[in-house]
Amino acid sequence: MFTISCLILLLGFLGLYSTSQRAVFVVSDNLLAALKKNVMTTKLISGVLLSVALVLFTVAFGLGSGILLYVIALMTLGGMVIILQPLGLFKTVPLVIFLVCCVIIEYIV
Repeated sequence: MFTISCLILLLGFLGLYSTSQRAVFVVSDNLLAALKKNVMTTKLISGVLLSVALVLFTVAFGLGSGILLYVIALMTLGGMVIILQPLGLFKTVPLVIFLVCCVIIEYIV
């Protein structure tokens, strides 16, 4: 549940980050190019994803600790996106492979 919540949070933040006018982009992926092209739709979907992630965190961990974990995960993943996105390290296939491995490890262990 934690990995899925973090994935939804990451996608929401990445969507909002991709609509920024001041950010430097290395468009190396069709998904990021489509997000940059449809600004209003991307902002709406990203806001919904961030809200869903907050609800998932609060359902999984309780109200107080869920909100705290949400804020901590938002700061961590947001910082990671801001640092690694200009380097072009966020591509769809490696991100999906990494998250599938994390989900498998989370449910096996």
